[in-house]
Amino acid sequence: MSVIQRFLSVRGRRIPTPNPFDGNFGVHFTALCDLLRAFGELSGKPERWSEDIIAEWDHIIRPQQTADGEEHEFEYHIREILESQSRYSPVSSEIQPKQIQFNGQEGKLYVTNSGFLFGKLSERP
Repeated sequence: MSVIQRFLSVRGRRIPTPNPFDGNFGVHFTALCDLLRAFGELSGKPERWSEDIIAEWDHIIRPQQTADGEEHEFEYHIREILESQSRYSPVSSEIQPKQIQFNGQEGKLYVTNSGFLFGKLSERP
């Protein structure tokens, strides 16, 4: 409970936070970072402890695009798994495609879990 209380205080400070996802997940990433900051403050971690971890998360998560703007190395494979599974198994319990609208744009959201996705990725050569 103490971490949640401190989290609300940290949120109010609006500490600049990177957005390695280059999209709408940045709000969620910021919330996770603020939770880490709250925990760090309450647990007596060194001053830069949480910011160093956040910087490392940003470095690891941020898509690494090539000079010609190609997508992340896993994006093609993940998209192919999601689209092929939902196409051939429309009632699959593992992947549930949903038509959505976000910021005025129509799109498809795939709801799944990481275990299923990692399993399918590991089957690939």
